[in-house]
Amino acid sequence: MLLRQHMESFPKELLDASEIDGRTTWRTLWTVVVPNLKPALAALGIMIFISAWNEYLWPTLIMRQSTDLIQVGVRSFLGAEGNNWGAVMAASALACLPIFLIYIFLQRYVVDAFVRSGLK
Repeated sequence: MLLRQHMESFPKELLDASEIDGRTTWRTLWTVVVPNLKPALAALGIMIFISAWNEYLWPTLIMRQSTDLIQVGVRSFLGAEGNNWGAVMAASALACLPIFLIYIFLQRYVVDAFVRSGLK
């Protein structure tokens, strides 16, 4: 849906201009459309990575110990004998680190997607 909405807002004039320049359909796709889709593809990539990172069911089914997952392992610091909040915060920070790094590397494309969405 994200890519569809981005393609709906894609200026038809660019496609017409590339047709007038004599470009084939495939060349137009790879030289005009795909470079303009980079921000949307980066945002989609971030969302897919976050969805896969937060997946619990499949890794829990195939792993021998469910505490091997970092998201589930954070819960092991909370128990009936007491809560180790320092360890919970440290483990939570480690669990968020990959998502944060992906966002840092793709931030330029995400900001570009927001800027382009405001232009008509």
